[in-house]
Amino acid sequence: MGIGEMCHMQNKPLNETWNGIETIIVYGMGLVASRFIDKMMQDFQIPFMIDYKKRGTKYRNIPIVAYEEAREELIQKKTKIVVMTSQRVYCDIQKILEEDGLTEGEDFCRIEQFVVEWYWTNRNMVNVIQVNTAVTTWCSLNCEKCNMFMPYYDNSVRHHYSIQEMKDDIDIFLSYVDYLFCYDILGGEPFLNRELKDLIEYIGENYPHKVGRMEITTNGTIVPEDEVLLRIKKYNVMISISDYTEGLPYKEKMESLIKRLDEWEIPYIRNSMTEWKDFGFPKEPFHWGKENVCEHMKSCSPLFHGINDKKLYYCHVIWSAEKAGLYTVPKQDYIDLTQLDCNNLSDRKRVSNYCTGECERGFLGFCMVCGGCGADNTRIIPVGVQVQKTI
Repeated sequence: MGIGEMCHMQNKPLNETWNGIETIIVYGMGLVASRFIDKMMQDFQIPFMIDYKKRGTKYRNIPIVAYEEAREELIQKKTKIVVMTSQRVYCDIQKILEEDGLTEGEDFCRIEQFVVEWYWTNRNMVNVIQVNTAVTTWCSLNCEKCNMFMPYYDNSVRHHYSIQEMKDDIDIFLSYVDYLFCYDILGGEPFLNRELKDLIEYIGENYPHKVGRMEITTNGTIVPEDEVLLRIKKYNVMISISDYTEGLPYKEKMESLIKRLDEWEIPYIRNSMTEWKDFGFPKEPFHWGKENVCEHMKSCSPLFHGINDKKLYYCHVIWSAEKAGLYTVPKQDYIDLTQLDCNNLSDRKRVSNYCTGECERGFLGFCMVCGGCGADNTRIIPVGVQVQKTI
């Protein structure tokens, strides 16, 4: 049996009972769900949601209950379940549901699978959950274990992307895609790019019906200028703050950013982190063999993908590894969108399927050396340990 045959990145396909459904149950109301739930509420009836930590509360008048409260109804298979969580949490929920006699692909599925398969089958739409664009390879921190490998960049190759380069990336990507649930702008530190405000305005003006939500991921060290905040406010951009202040001394900067966001009434998510998963690469790479790399890739299974330099990456980490001069990405592991035809139905479907993990070999070469974010990576390290210069 060949490697491609052994690899099963896809979950079990949705069967015909999903066709034409109008009602779903949402399982999970955390960070992942926050990016997608409003669009789901526009397209489907949701009688209740399941989340143990938020049980007894409501989201836009929809009750949130614990699984135990809904278990009997779900076992009777009255309604389809869409799980809106990370892959790691999905695996735990999958076990619970299967122990109660429910079947993946028939009774429940993961959000990305639903978005891709259901909308394609029922509405002939190419939908993508989340795409990230790095707008700069400069950063205000120098974290030794940065998952975008910032300390490894030689300053001579660091780059702030121009507004034209950023426009070209989003334009070519959305020429293949009908709806993008979340467009995440990151770096490096995105607030270092002085043309960021122009990108926000461009997307807000040109793609209000194609991009569900814009998000900026920042480390909280930079307070944007008013002209940036003005556009963030105008186009309802969500700020996602990676808060490393428990390990790094920049609480004053962080509080200054929070104060400005509050003053402008800009929505934000503050993710306090004390530890990271160590990807290992490049100093202490993992060595996943061909016999287990597929399961490793599935364990990580990121919801976020990357678009930079007019190329689509299943995992944006591999783009940065190459950009830093640490790795050469095989051509079969990314899609060069300039080589496809956005008017060709099969090319559009190829883009859609690639975002769910369908790639030529069934796995990405970089997965063989990267620890990833999945449950099988048990290397835990303190967050944000700094180095003084480029490694």
